[in-house]
Amino acid sequence: KILQEIIHRKLKIRITFPGGLITKFITKDLLYWMKQAGVVSLGLPLEHANDHIRNSVIKKNLELKHVSQVFNWCRDLEILALVNFVIGMPGETKETLDDIVNFVEENALLMDALAVYIATPFPGSPFYEQCMEKGYLLDPARNDFLDFDLYSTHIDTPTMSNAILAEYKKTIEQTFVK
Repeated sequence: KILQEIIHRKLKIRITFPGGLITKFITKDLLYWMKQAGVVSLGLPLEHANDHIRNSVIKKNLELKHVSQVFNWCRDLEILALVNFVIGMPGETKETLDDIVNFVEENALLMDALAVYIATPFPGSPFYEQCMEKGYLLDPARNDFLDFDLYSTHIDTPTMSNAILAEYKKTIEQTFVK
């Protein structure tokens, strides 16, 4: 209704959603109205290409088949698709990271931009509490929200070292720009 009101009022605006929308709720009809209202780009928080990490660990409840549809709808409607990934969640392995590399290789032409973020246990979040309990935090003394960012590693899990994670971040980004 908001999009339709923008159209009704003939507002000439450009809208972007860099933080994204919940991808599983995006429909072709919604994207159509978004385009009519002036949406030019849309963040798509896919988070991960591995089904287990994406749906069981991150709890996205999002199927890659739907993601592919959204990519194609965005392309058809000339809405830029800005795809976000999060790597380094508990349970991450080289194999799960290879799933992202493969997904990016297969879908790079349908994505207009890509961002790879490192899983970050912000203080006060359930993820932070989980990392504290399991001893994953690299520096438990750093416990202020402002001590953390999305670009560097803050945890070390039994299945993934922060050094390997940093290498894969570069690999995924380089795969997209090939």
